[in-house]
Amino acid sequence: MSTNVTDRAMDETIARLNIDHYRRLLDTEPDEIRRKAILRRMDEEQSKLERKLRSGAIG
Repeated sequence: MSTNVTDRAMDETIARLNIDHYRRLLDTEPDEIRRKAILRRMDEEQSKLERKLRSGAIG
């Protein structure tokens, strides 16, 4: 597997792990202000992943 393909696979894995991490944080975070910040970060990570997948930068 070439380095470029490996890097792309790693980027996708990291993005998915980050999204999962934010979901777990939301399960336990009672503070609404912090929840909004977590949701914003999760949305940003999902958007970034979707852009990369559409552009062919991942996968």
